[in-house]
Amino acid sequence: MINQRLYANVIIALLMVGSLSALMIYSLPMLLKSKIITLVQQETGRKATLANVQFTLLPLSMRLQNFAIQETDGKSFASVDSFYMQVNILQSLKQSALAIDNLALINPVVHLVKLKNGQFNVDTLFNNQQNNTVFPVSITNLSLSKGKLVWEDAPIKETIQPINLTINNFSTAVNGKYQLKLQLSLESGGQLNWQGELGVNPFFSTGHIQLNNLKLQRLLTLVLPASMPSNFSGYELFNTDYKASYTDKQFSFAADKAKLELRDFKYAEKDFVVKTPSFTHETDIKITYAKDSWLFAANKSKINLRNFEFSEQSANKTVIKTPSLSHETDFKISYAHNDWQFAVNKSKIATNNIQLSVAGQTNLAIKAAKLNHEVNDYKAKTSKHNWHMSANNTKIDTHDFELGYLNTRFKTPAIVLETGIETHFTNDKVSVTTTQGKLSGSHVQLFETNQDKSLVNVANLALNGVDFNLNNQSLALESVLADSADLRSWLTPKGEFNYQNLFTAPQAKANITPTAKLKSIESKSTPWAIKINHIALTNFGATFEDRTQKKPVTVTLKPIDFKLTAYNNKTGVKMPIQLNAGINKTGSIQLIGDTTFEPFSAQLAVDTKAIELEPFQPYLEKIAHLDIIDGQLATHGKLAFSVPDNKPLDLKFTSDVSINNFITRDQKRHRDFIRWESLTLKAFVVDLRKDSYIADTLVMNKPYAKVTIKKDKTINFSDIFITDSSPSKAPAQHAPYFQLNKVQIIDGSSDFADRSLILPFAAQIKSLDGGASDISSDSKSTIKVSLKGNAYDLAPVDIDGSVSPYLGNYDLTVNFKGMPMPLISPYMVEFAGYKVEKGKMSLKLKYKVVDGELTASNNILIDQLELGEKVDNPKAVSLPLEMAVALLKDSDGIISIDVPITGRLDDPQFDIGALISDALVNAISKVVASPFRALASLADSDADISTIQFNAGNAVLDKAQIKKLTTLAKLLKERSVLILDIKGTAFKTQDWPAMKEAALYDVIKKMRADEINKQQGNKKTGADNVELSDSDYKRLLADLFIEKFPQLAKKSLFGKPELIEAEGLDFYEVAKQRLSVTLKGEQPRLKALAARRATAIANYLVLQNGVPNAQIFILDPVVDPQRDNNEIATILSLKAN
Repeated sequence: MINQRLYANVIIALLMVGSLSALMIYSLPMLLKSKIITLVQQETGRKATLANVQFTLLPLSMRLQNFAIQETDGKSFASVDSFYMQVNILQSLKQSALAIDNLALINPVVHLVKLKNGQFNVDTLFNNQQNNTVFPVSITNLSLSKGKLVWEDAPIKETIQPINLTINNFSTAVNGKYQLKLQLSLESGGQLNWQGELGVNPFFSTGHIQLNNLKLQRLLTLVLPASMPSNFSGYELFNTDYKASYTDKQFSFAADKAKLELRDFKYAEKDFVVKTPSFTHETDIKITYAKDSWLFAANKSKINLRNFEFSEQSANKTVIKTPSLSHETDFKISYAHNDWQFAVNKSKIATNNIQLSVAGQTNLAIKAAKLNHEVNDYKAKTSKHNWHMSANNTKIDTHDFELGYLNTRFKTPAIVLETGIETHFTNDKVSVTTTQGKLSGSHVQLFETNQDKSLVNVANLALNGVDFNLNNQSLALESVLADSADLRSWLTPKGEFNYQNLFTAPQAKANITPTAKLKSIESKSTPWAIKINHIALTNFGATFEDRTQKKPVTVTLKPIDFKLTAYNNKTGVKMPIQLNAGINKTGSIQLIGDTTFEPFSAQLAVDTKAIELEPFQPYLEKIAHLDIIDGQLATHGKLAFSVPDNKPLDLKFTSDVSINNFITRDQKRHRDFIRWESLTLKAFVVDLRKDSYIADTLVMNKPYAKVTIKKDKTINFSDIFITDSSPSKAPAQHAPYFQLNKVQIIDGSSDFADRSLILPFAAQIKSLDGGASDISSDSKSTIKVSLKGNAYDLAPVDIDGSVSPYLGNYDLTVNFKGMPMPLISPYMVEFAGYKVEKGKMSLKLKYKVVDGELTASNNILIDQLELGEKVDNPKAVSLPLEMAVALLKDSDGIISIDVPITGRLDDPQFDIGALISDALVNAISKVVASPFRALASLADSDADISTIQFNAGNAVLDKAQIKKLTTLAKLLKERSVLILDIKGTAFKTQDWPAMKEAALYDVIKKMRADEINKQQGNKKTGADNVELSDSDYKRLLADLFIEKFPQLAKKSLFGKPELIEAEGLDFYEVAKQRLSVTLKGEQPRLKALAARRATAIANYLVLQNGVPNAQIFILDPVVDPQRDNNEIATILSLKAN
């Protein structure tokens, strides 16, 4: 049988060889050329061209040269320069399959075009004949060299060239294996290298694939549908060892050390960009697929990104940047019977210097030098509409983390979050549970944007044992611990809390509908249950600054230690609480008690010590022009408060309150205003709801006050304390009730001044003891006042009386005794321009007001007052004070002035200061204006000693004038500062008639002197030196009369003078009368009379009564001065030396 079969095969082969040889040699090439062209045209409907067909018999081979197929429009579709096939006849017969030893294509070119209807130009190339039968074929060597594929998808065009393919031992036989080597390059850049072993029946493949420098944008443009975005750029590199198989309807794929690299990767859309210069992914992959199920597993998966950047340019501009990001994980994804499962054994993400920013209203910005995220034993599965996810442990670890949000910046060098988590999602329910969570951070800081100084700085922060259950709405923490924190806060100049706007988005728009819906949901939901076993804040520090003040107020609390145990937000649960804090370096506060958060209430023991008041100075400046120099506040008591629903705060405070070493200073004069060594308010009880304030005793030890009564009778407190002149628009409120049973003052002192007096008064009051009682807000209350002390350690001072502040009634008496006046000399300079050399003053002031009617007395008693030097002061009153002092002193050197005042306080014209001033000035002015009357009154005399009268023509003092001068002399000797000016006077109408005869006598004497001078020749004799005899007087008188009046007189024959027609009259008497009439008044003679009168007065005072000559001055005499009557009086006037 074997021989016959062999023989038959040999015969067949010989016949075939012979036939083929004949065919090839003669007609087959031409026939095939024609048939191939015809067949192509019939099957494709396209024209084909073939330059030449060559056949060889041994070996059996065929070569087609320059074969080409055109498109329907005549363009080139495909071509090959040389197609060579060598058939192994013997192997074909042996295998009962087509056996090809060599199949080679040289320069094949294919134009692949996507048409406008979405089909390709090859879709209609054949008549859709399908034959699922695998044609038996084997190819020992298959090669494609210098191939070219042109891809067109308008407007995209790509050329793949060269394409070199080598396949060895290809076979469609069962379990057949062949080797493949493929190399190709894209004209736009990139190469593919594929080496491996394949089988097609069944399908399997193993080998290695490598892609180099493939332009990602070009690749995706070619393979993705036109509707999908392809805005990619970058270069792709990929290489892997793989193994794939498909048997029994099960597909499996495995890749070992698969590595994908993207270089200069960039994906850009209109609104966002993703880019990285380097992306690598290394992993071992295993994929299995069977009917209705598949599994994807990745082991040793590592992803690394370098300089990754994501930016989104919408309204909220988002940017993510990191120089490096790595992800390592092992995970499995499986699907079976509509159920998904995802499992991660361990996953770790690590980034360096990551940055995230979201612009817009939130201004979100995140930075971290390092950020690590680890997940262990993570599982997720879904069945129908249920999702379940869990992680045994998830941990986020960051270094140098910084978060910016809205107007804040959060920063910490290290923060760690760790927890176990489980979530469950259904159509209508979400369940989230965390167990044993932990949060820890160090040097956690909160900043205001663009500020370098932190608002909050917590050295150590830890939350431990955090259990969270969303479904049950519960949150439980084992502990909240924080250590060594510093907090800063302040009120802005507009009165806003600095944290108020930190977390508020600008121009936030309210969405009414969602908000209303949210409120509806919240109102129906069950309250959250929150428990914290232990809260401890240790070594905290807080600084608060009130910048609403002109000079900001700073309050520092440090250290702060706070403890709260068994916190629970259930209604009525009491929790122990303890707070200890230092205040402004020296002070401290301690709160110990318990509190309830729902409803909010507390019962606390409050203890404060040595709280400095000086930092709170700006608050005082709102109501007073004072500086707080020193002072410490302390309290010891109990505080209870509660906030009932829809009711005002209920607060009760019972305590002893003390303020020690308190000093305030006047800002204008920079002098102490109010101070004390200690102030204690005992049994102080505050009931806020009742608006009641009650204290038993106020004890002030060594208090001091600067008290000044101004010229307008107002107290200097009105200058110190600031009142709001603007009318209040707030409705009247219920007045609070206050009561202080007793005020006790021990060793008090005061600088007191009363400038409302015409002689300003000031005194230092010391050793003041006493107080007041029965102080309350009762409208009928009367405060009793009793104080005793001394001024300048010498003069006793006492104040007694009562005050009814609400009725406006006062009855007060203030007494000062024996005040040394030189000590108040500056005030006298201010008032009158004089210092005080000597003197003591006692003052008694009594003011009584009943129903608005004031009755006041001001009694001033000055002993031995002596004025000092005069000081130039243009503001001083214009009064001859030296004169007034001299005139007001009695014989014992005492001055007494009484100024009573009455009036109604509600009279708009009433001005008590003006009344007192006017009364005193008028009294002094009257004394100065009538000094002699004032002096006479001191001598108990009503005589007018301001003038001294004389008889006409003489300067002789009579008894009445001597009596007046005697009184005046005594008063002058007692007041050495007084100067008496004497101005002698004469009056022509009264004095001259009495002086005529003496004047005529002097004329006669002059005539006699002239006679003597003629008789003696050159010798001159004055009239004053002539002794006139009676005979000479009569002789010369007669001669002068006859000379002047010749018609009235003559001499007789015998020389005797006689009158003409005037018988019986005495010649000499008529002559004297007639001649006196002819004499005119002689001014010098009258002035001399006036001078003699002034001299007479001066001589009597000085020579006979011992008045010092220095006190007496004779002034220039005067004739006919202006006078009110016809008295002949010499003018006297007084002034002070």
